[in-house]
Amino acid sequence: MKNMIRKVIAMDKEARRLTDDARARREGSARIIEQKKAEVSENFLTLARQRIDIIRAAEMRDAAEQWEQLEQQYAAVTARLDECRAQNADAWVDAIVDRVLTLED
Repeated sequence: MKNMIRKVIAMDKEARRLTDDARARREGSARIIEQKKAEVSENFLTLARQRIDIIRAAEMRDAAEQWEQLEQQYAAVTARLDECRAQNADAWVDAIVDRVLTLED
């Protein structure tokens, strides 16, 4: 009988040890999962920031190219207007003076 009680006590101790080991492994696994989750999140954010930087650089480059094209177009239009004014300035002044003088009569 004492032998049976010892065996039951030994089995109870073993069951408690196994339960404690399982609980410790579960808690360890939960910590590892949280660490991995934080690591994956940080890696994702790092990659997203890198991608944003790449896209921002490309957008800035494209905007600079568009700005340069607009400046060239503006310069071309300004040059044409200046040329037109130079060619027609005297005729325009004469036409304006004639109209003003005609209105006064």
